[in-house]
This record gives sequence, structure tokens and C-alpha cells, in this order.
Amino acid sequence: MKKYISFAILTAFMVLLASCQKTIVDNVKQDGYLSFSEFSLGLDESVITKADPAGDNYAVIILDAGGDEILRKSYKEIKNSGNQISLPAGSYTLVARSMDEEVPVAAFERPVYGTSKEFTIEAAKVTSIGELVCTLVQCKVTVSYSEE
Repeated sequence: MKKYISFAILTAFMVLLASCQKTIVDNVKQDGYLSFSEFSLGLDESVITKADPAGDNYAVIILDAGGDEILRKSYKEIKNSGNQISLPAGSYTLVARSMDEEVPVAAFERPVYGTSKEFTIEAAKVTSIGELVCTLVQCKVTVSYSEE
């Protein structure tokens, strides 16, 4: 009889121990890191405009897979910090544009440069974006023609 009681107690203890370990593993966040150490923004100047270039006044926005905003900082803030941020594992989109607010409708006197890049964060790994090149998203165009 002592054998059966000992066996039952040992079995109950093992089940309890196994369930505790599973709970601990399931509750651990599966985060990864986005590194900004190699991040840079370039400007595609192949389109000739009379508009002033955007300079370093870029907004960097990170959106999750559902399109919700996770992070919004200026390019200067990111370059000055030079570090990385922790994000849950998943798919994201980094948007960089020369305006912090949304792209204005019919505000053509002020050119807007921008780009976006999709990336994936894996658990316990560091993801680097690298260099992005911003292109002209919106600007005023004037067309001249002759009667000939």
C-alpha cells in the first residue's frame, strides 16, 4: 500500500512540476530587437525639382501587421540614440517620410519624400534595417506647352 501511495504522490508531483514549467515557458515574452546602428536614410535625387529638399527632418514610424502605430520618432532622435528597441516577434512596416503628419492632399508647394520597408522580428534575434532611399511621394508639377 505504501508503494501505491508513494507512486501516486510522486506522479502528482511530476504532473505539478511539468504544468508549472509549461506555464512559465508559455508566459515568457517572445521579443526580438530592431537595431538602428546601421540605419540611414538617403534621398533619390534623380527627379529634378525646384523644390527644396527635405533635409534631415524625417519622421520614422513603425507600424505593426494591423497598421497600428508602435513607434514615432524623428530621424535625428534615432541616429543620436544609436541603440535598439524591443518588439514582440511578428511582422512590421517601417515608414520614413519628410513630414511628421500625414501626407497633405493638394499641398503641392511642399514636396514630400518617403519610403517604407517591411521587416520581421524573430524572438531573441536582432534585426537591422540598413539603408533606405526616400523618393519623391508628392510635389507640384508645372507643364508648359506651345501652340505648335
